Amino acid sequence: MENKKESHSSTAERGFSSRTVEANRHEFYLVGAVLEPEAYVEWFDMIRNAGPEDEIVIRINSPGGYMSTALQFMRCMAESEATITCSAEGERMSAATIVFLAGHRLEISPTICLRISASLS
Repeated sequence: MENKKESHSSTAERGFSSRTVEANRHEFYLVGAVLEPEAYVEWFDMIRNAGPEDEIVIRINSPGGYMSTALQFMRCMAESEATITCSAEGERMSAATIVFLAGHRLEISPTICLRISASLS
């Protein structure tokens, strides 16, 4: 996690104003199987409660896993005020692809593999 604090001076004769902005950068590594939702409660809380000046990066290299976890990631990411970047680093399959596609910004390495599996019943 990286903390940023910006401070700018304000001068009336220059015709601008400024503000102090505090931001955090949170990086998560979704590697290996996507586990059951309770394994990610701290992640969900941090993502959901991040502010508009914060940045979240989710680096993904996963064969997939629990769809219920992917759906909760999607909900938390949709509710977050932060800018969320999902970075494809290796394979993203099934549930991991769903998390990847929920990002606000997507980064794709040249050696990625994406797959979504669905069954109709």
